[in-house]
Amino acid sequence: MDGLPGLQVALKTAKEEKVAPIEKMVGPQAPKHYRNDRSFGVVHLVLVAIISALFTVLSLAFAITRGVDLSAHVNKLLG
Repeated sequence: MDGLPGLQVALKTAKEEKVAPIEKMVGPQAPKHYRNDRSFGVVHLVLVAIISALFTVLSLAFAITRGVDLSAHVNKLLG
């Protein structure tokens, strides 16, 4: 319901014409529980956390093995 002027006309006409709302997805093949397929669950959150931790460890290991002075880079960025 958007509150636009056409909505009032449509509601008035529906009341006058005795239009009933459409019953969607009825019958034996209709889903019993509706769910949003675009939602993220706990599994996604844990997966992102694991991948982030792995990327962090690999990045630090790469920087340390290449002899990069991380503290100097951090001080340069902050200062």
